[in-house]
Amino acid sequence: MSEPQNPPKLFLHKPKKASHPPGGEMGEQVVRVPVVQQPAAATAVPTAPLKPPFWYRYRAGVGALLLVNLGIGGYVLSRPKPVLDSQLHKGAIEPEPAKAKSAPEQVPVPVVAAAVAAPEWAPPPKVTISEEEQRQVLEWILQERRKVKTQNKAEKARIDEEKKMLKQFLRASHLPPLL
Repeated sequence: MSEPQNPPKLFLHKPKKASHPPGGEMGEQVVRVPVVQQPAAATAVPTAPLKPPFWYRYRAGVGALLLVNLGIGGYVLSRPKPVLDSQLHKGAIEPEPAKAKSAPEQVPVPVVAAAVAAPEWAPPPKVTISEEEQRQVLEWILQERRKVKTQNKAEKARIDEEKKMLKQFLRASHLPPLL
């Protein structure tokens, strides 16, 4: 046993019929050759694990965002459309469509713009404020101006001018009307 034996030949691929040893058929001679498996890690290139897509990672947030968008869209579409002032004051009234064919056809009568009387706009009545109430309002404005924290010199100068004017009004014996 000290003599080295010839190791068996290992084939990586299945041999073809032409490469079989001469001298007989394959059925007569059965030769078992052990198959050596090569480790897969040595030949395969290591790959990084796949990163899940963005939407899959944050699927709860994406779902919530879609639901909120759906709710806002439903709210916006279900609201009644506002009537603009220009549509109200045009004075043209659209004729209503005919309800049934059994009724005799009616010819729409054109509406004259003068016939539709739009109410005239009138300014609201003026409210008179007593002189004592005016003084209280001016004192309150002056107190608020004193509380203001200025950011730069120009703003401070403007507020000082306003305070100076308010003090002049308060010292006067008669106040000018506010309204």
